Amino acid sequence: MKKRMAGRNAVFAACWFTYVVAYLCRVNFSSAMLKLSGEMQVSAAQLGAAGSAFFVVYALGQLVNGYIGDKISPYRFVTIAICGTGVLNLAIAMVDEYLPLLVLWTLNGYFQSMLWGPLMRILSQWFEARHTMRISVGMSMSMVVGYITSWAVFGRSFLYHPWQLYFFAPALLALATGLLWAVGLRGGAPPAAQEGRTPA
Repeated sequence: MKKRMAGRNAVFAACWFTYVVAYLCRVNFSSAMLKLSGEMQVSAAQLGAAGSAFFVVYALGQLVNGYIGDKISPYRFVTIAICGTGVLNLAIAMVDEYLPLLVLWTLNGYFQSMLWGPLMRILSQWFEARHTMRISVGMSMSMVVGYITSWAVFGRSFLYHPWQLYFFAPALLALATGLLWAVGLRGGAPPAAQEGRTPA
């Protein structure tokens, strides 16, 4: 029993941390806007268009990935998503023109849309239905922590540094998290969340 609970807690911690990192790779654009505008000579309207493109693709991606996610292992889906958002943030840190920034940030919206559903699917495999509310609240807190960390920690730490750090640092965290999923969280055989239930 204790071993099973430890396994469940480890999986929850991994899912929770992954979504915190995902938020760092999402909110960083807002944190870096002033520096992007000044150092890349990009207008506020152009940056606003990039932000809007991100959310349009994010919304469409959730619809598409809701279907695809049922056909693919959620562990593989999360690995691809967090690595994808890491690679795109790393690429953004290396560009110096608006058009590639727009394209890369828009693509980031799609990879970001791949995360929430599979993470919750994984947690549903490991926890009984009676824990649904607690798990949902706990996972929602990852958004708050990610948002605060992006603004209060990274925002202040990188204030007097080039804008590229706003994307480079979260990218490294995302790629390290992807490695964790690829090597240490391959799925295995989670305990059935309900009696007689075969994990998906």
